[in-house]
Amino acid sequence: MGFNFERNLPHQDKAVQAIIDVFQDVPIRSRHDMMANHEFELTDSVVLANIQAIQKRNEIKDSSPVLNEFFNLDVKMETGTGKTYTYTKTIYEINRQYGINK
Repeated sequence: MGFNFERNLPHQDKAVQAIIDVFQDVPIRSRHDMMANHEFELTDSVVLANIQAIQKRNEIKDSSPVLNEFFNLDVKMETGTGKTYTYTKTIYEINRQYGINK
């Protein structure tokens, strides 16, 4: 019995793009140490506007997101929809587009 793994499905790509778009137009400070990551200069106004645009685009009721020092992004998907692939692709895209390594 084999396992058929599907990737690049529309719902997976949509989730990856939503996370990437949170950081659109957010300034990034270059790293000084090759072992460190670049740093996002997170400003509430830009990040919140990005999140609200993503919510509108995906027809998600505005949940009035609040940013704080523990800012986290979650990818929530049903069982069997390719969460592990989506998480991995998100990590790859964050590295490719923003130079973040970990």
